[in-house]
Amino acid sequence: EMPDPQRHISAFEQANPQAVGSPRPSYDPANAFLSILRDEAQSHIVLDTEHALGFLDAGPYCPGHCLLVPKAVGYASMLDLPQQAAEQVLREVPRLARAVAKATGCDGVNVWQNNGPAARQEVFHLSVHIFPRSHGDDMAAMMAKRQVRLTTLSPLSLIFSYTSEKSVCGAAGITAAVGRDRRPNTRGAGDGRRTASGR
Repeated sequence: EMPDPQRHISAFEQANPQAVGSPRPSYDPANAFLSILRDEAQSHIVLDTEHALGFLDAGPYCPGHCLLVPKAVGYASMLDLPQQAAEQVLREVPRLARAVAKATGCDGVNVWQNNGPAARQEVFHLSVHIFPRSHGDDMAAMMAKRQVRLTTLSPLSLIFSYTSEKSVCGAAGITAAVGRDRRPNTRGAGDGRRTASGR
């Protein structure tokens, strides 16, 4: 059974009930991804270009789960993205997908993108999920496990698990496979890594 897409209501949605049920929610100026872009939160950066940033999801479906986001502010979802910005950001999707595949040795790769709460979007800054898949894995179980982890672990526990040796090595492998980064792949507040999770 697939998890109920409506079971989780973000803090932003609670404060902005008009966003629920709308395919085009307003941009959230306090979203976690913007904190990463401003170096105010921790993450493992795996791809960094003039217009896009790729980093590991702190609450991944599986090891190697990455997010690609535009650096431009104000685009809550794909429905808001103008053509030029789309070309600048989305052209990095194949490169990051190939890097995830190479670094993890997976059987396949999901490129997943959610727009609006009904489509399971939780962070209202456009993002693209890229994560590896293996023959016989169970997507419903992966989704349920991720939700339990995000709702039961404290923020400190999430940071400890995210900055584990396995995560650091995974980020390094994907960054190496990308083949180019324009600044160090770990950066930000605290211990020098930026972290966020969302859809």
